[in-house]
Amino acid sequence: MQYPALRAISAHTKMENGFPYLVLEDPLELSARTLAVPQPWVPILHALDGRTTVDNIYNKMRLHGIGKSQIDDLLAALDDTYLLDNERSEKAIQTVEQQYRNAPYRQTSCAGGVYPADPNELQAYLDSHLQTATTQPAQTAIRGILSPHIDYQRGDAVYAEAWAAITNQIADFELVIIFGTDHVYGQTAFTLTRQNYATPYGTLPTEITIVDALAAALGESAYAGELFHRKEHSIELPLVWLHHLRRKNPPQIVPIMVSRLGATLGLEHRQDLQAVMRVLREQTKGRKTLVIASGDLAHVGPAFETPALYSEEKAALRTTDKALMDTIATGNAIPFYDALDRIDNCNNVCGMSPIYLMLDLLDNPAGTIHAYEQCPADAENTSVVSICSATFA
Repeated sequence: MQYPALRAISAHTKMENGFPYLVLEDPLELSARTLAVPQPWVPILHALDGRTTVDNIYNKMRLHGIGKSQIDDLLAALDDTYLLDNERSEKAIQTVEQQYRNAPYRQTSCAGGVYPADPNELQAYLDSHLQTATTQPAQTAIRGILSPHIDYQRGDAVYAEAWAAITNQIADFELVIIFGTDHVYGQTAFTLTRQNYATPYGTLPTEITIVDALAAALGESAYAGELFHRKEHSIELPLVWLHHLRRKNPPQIVPIMVSRLGATLGLEHRQDLQAVMRVLREQTKGRKTLVIASGDLAHVGPAFETPALYSEEKAALRTTDKALMDTIATGNAIPFYDALDRIDNCNNVCGMSPIYLMLDLLDNPAGTIHAYEQCPADAENTSVVSICSATFA
């Protein structure tokens, strides 16, 4: 361990017995243990860049009053919890990856928390929201849905309005393509998996032929972040609604995690993007297909490291979101994407890539916005996640 380096992890602060700690979180959850680092030791973490030797770290940390034994203790704890980028953590990743791929399906990650794990309870829960939805079944053929992926407790009514619109058509779909926001990995634009997706109702089968065609087009990057499918809720939560409406004879699915696609001007030159769109258009010809964009709108306020929102700011956000939803409803992918790209997506619209991809694949569909909500995102109600749902003909 001459040049120790941290893996890609996230962290948050917490107070315990009056002392501040930095809690390290592994998105792959390789260890059942969570590591909390005392705030005075945080400079050690900054030195774990893979370019600095242990001896140099010892010397640097003396300036912070941190001794060799403390550094050794932290390195040992980091290694024990697979948080260092080394051979030990790589073997752990390979083991988990093999277990994931050999399993009959991708297990639910939100059941029992976001929604009931018992299928009968889940059925009653979702049915109750469908029954209170005001949207009537669409009379025109629906080809796409914009669904939130916020937790059901805050977003259930908004989910229900869109899914209520296709209750009379859901049995017709042979194939469902879902673009879900990649909240964690983000190293490649597209992340695939060949795994089926489980819900409390059973299993939604993944259409392997299409996934393999996409993987061939994308190359080695296609599965680089596959393990992040395990915990990514953006695909799971809309699929539970889909399975609720298609408990008998569920359609095949193509689950695709997507991250930021870059600047608007570069979209037409992205070979990975063009390859994915080409494969999907070829593979869906002659097949009754539903395309789902799983994405929320703005993430603003102190919870997202932006200024607090009060009544006036929330009203302004509503106006901004309304203009964005109007653009979405036109079905034109480039104006929607460019509207966010021009302002560097300053409101953190996490559905930017999924919505763009759905609109592009459907080729200028006619959209109908069904519901909109601003969901509280902190205890003070000064942070907001805004969401909407829509269908596209």
